[in-house]
Amino acid sequence: MGKGGNRVGEDPKLAKGAKGKKGTPDNMWLEIEGKRYDVTNFAKVHPGGHVIEYFNQKDATEAYLSIHSRELLEKYKHLLVKEKTEPLPVTRIQQKFRALEEKYRKEGLYEPQPFFFFWQLAVAITLFFTAIYVFWAYNAWWTSAFIMGVSQVQFGWLMHDFGHRQVTCNSKLDRTLNFIVMNCFQGGNAEWWTSKHNRHHLLPNTLEHDPDIHTDPLFSFVASMKGGFWNKYQHLYFPILGPPIGVIFMAYLVFRHSINHKYWGIFLGMVVFNSVYFAFFGFLHYVVMRVVHGIWFQSVVAVNHFAETVLTREEADKLDWVGKFAFVLSASFFDEHHRLLSLPVRQ
Repeated sequence: MGKGGNRVGEDPKLAKGAKGKKGTPDNMWLEIEGKRYDVTNFAKVHPGGHVIEYFNQKDATEAYLSIHSRELLEKYKHLLVKEKTEPLPVTRIQQKFRALEEKYRKEGLYEPQPFFFFWQLAVAITLFFTAIYVFWAYNAWWTSAFIMGVSQVQFGWLMHDFGHRQVTCNSKLDRTLNFIVMNCFQGGNAEWWTSKHNRHHLLPNTLEHDPDIHTDPLFSFVASMKGGFWNKYQHLYFPILGPPIGVIFMAYLVFRHSINHKYWGIFLGMVVFNSVYFAFFGFLHYVVMRVVHGIWFQSVVAVNHFAETVLTREEADKLDWVGKFAFVLSASFFDEHHRLLSLPVRQ
């Protein structure tokens, strides 16, 4: 249990339905691999946000293991309130996916393929320095900005795979590589991306929970999103305002996250990266690079994600957690990624 642990066992306080002042359940618990954890207080400071509330009094095994390691549970032993519980109901689709994952593990599909990823990393780094050379040697800033944008796309895919612990299957090493790629080569905020992306995967395309579809009020993807007046005319101003606003808004988000969470090292790194970039290439080079990066990236991601069904909280509650993944990125490779998050892309 760990020192200081509060055993509540069958405490009636765990009864379903109690609500806090702000709508948060007064008493929350969830199960991971047959063990029950009291997360009443932890939910208020959960790094991943209030999405944890969705799993109140549910089996959160798949959700937890898709983005966290088993080793992390050791840190939260004090939350353990019951070693073994009566198993919660498991849907047929959960049973099928657990069997499918076990089958793939036995076939070796979860074995890391680091050479494939490090070859991609070498390509991305080559593009990065080629952009610098083209600008320095030929002063061809448009060509240089385009090449730099392409390098950022490649770094983006790699950063994503490192973030999912798919490359070496060593959580600490993959996390470090994720940090190096995003913070050093992209001038971004790996902590911000991890928090946002984990919430996206837990409840993809679900209003109130998936941050990737919350672009309102200026841009809205479904009629129910707040937008009012802007919704009616966004098809007219999006081609003009979309790219520059995307660049500015993304910068605002990553810097705000660093300040709010006091990630001063990351904040300083972003300041240094962007200051050096502006001093060396200039502002227009930066904007073109980010626009190329954004258009290329969204051409792959947005078409798959936003073309799928967007769920309200009420609709999401009617589906089991694994089953909702069928609504994301169907008819593409990313369908498999959203179903089996830690399955290496190379496989």
